[in-house]
Amino acid sequence: KPRTQEAAAVVTSVDGAEVRAIVGSRRVRYFGFNRALDAQRSIGSLAKPAVYLTALSSGRYNWSSIVDDKPVSVAGQDGSLWQPRNYDKKDHGKMFMVDALARSLNQATARLGMKIGIGQVVETFERLGVEKTIPPYPSILLGSLSMSPLQATQMFQTYASGGFAMKPRAIQALTTSDNQVLTSYALEGRQAFSPALIENLRYGMQQVVVQGTGKRLARTFNTTKIAAKTGTSDE
Repeated sequence: KPRTQEAAAVVTSVDGAEVRAIVGSRRVRYFGFNRALDAQRSIGSLAKPAVYLTALSSGRYNWSSIVDDKPVSVAGQDGSLWQPRNYDKKDHGKMFMVDALARSLNQATARLGMKIGIGQVVETFERLGVEKTIPPYPSILLGSLSMSPLQATQMFQTYASGGFAMKPRAIQALTTSDNQVLTSYALEGRQAFSPALIENLRYGMQQVVVQGTGKRLARTFNTTKIAAKTGTSDE
């Protein structure tokens, strides 16, 4: 049976946000719909580092703070209930904040996000470089936002570059055949978060690989120094 799952990837440099590779399909020579640029999907748990970054930046939380992973229920204006559950359908009780991120627990993350304020998390997304309207709904804490892989790269680029937010760029300059520069595209960005704060966040994202949902990365690359976040959504 032929494989039906598709894939996409974007690879950028840490220091200059230079796009080194874009793959838009399992078939690398496919010239149709480019999923890396155009496929909009809910980012799921890829949103969680922004929640924990907001908590760390508030000064009220650190990785050893206790969070509670128990059921959450929030009523919407239309009377509907938002009741996120963990991937394993279990409740895990009180735990260190770092473990909640490493294990990608929905209930603990939702509770934390609502305590620090959804508006504050929205502001963090914007500072990370997300250029789209973000509705202040509780579901954004768990990644109800839709993004393309390139847009998600923008957000993670800020984590990788020590808090310096910059747009991924594929062109450095236009030149003539004899290397005379016609137009150059200088690196543009801003220091959105302090390097110390992002380094603190990176510790938590490294624990995703050391002990959490990204342990396969540690085995594949034989290192625990990778900072990562896995993302899952239905099907």
